[in-house]
Amino acid sequence: MKSSYARQLVRLQLQGADEAAISSLAPRVWGHIDRIYRGSRGDNLGTKQAIFTKDIAYYVGYKQMAEYITNQLKNGRSATEVFNYLSQAKFDPNNPQHVDRVANPKT
Repeated sequence: MKSSYARQLVRLQLQGADEAAISSLAPRVWGHIDRIYRGSRGDNLGTKQAIFTKDIAYYVGYKQMAEYITNQLKNGRSATEVFNYLSQAKFDPNNPQHVDRVANPKT
């Protein structure tokens, strides 16, 4: 986005564009990026915008981890203990199979 915006801004400035054209640049560049990156129409009207499902998955995972950490802290664990536990491996501490695998690693 930054390089595309900067490139377009320089073009407009070199062409002597007025403030209205320059102020409308950011929404147009974002629309272009959305169209390319997320597969939307890029019409900036809010109609039929694409949903980036990876963002949804990350958000759901974030909420689950935030809840897990909050509960651990409420149960008396220190932040260091929780961080050290979660840093052992890439795993879901809410999944019993993952927890068991971390607790009993296979060699």
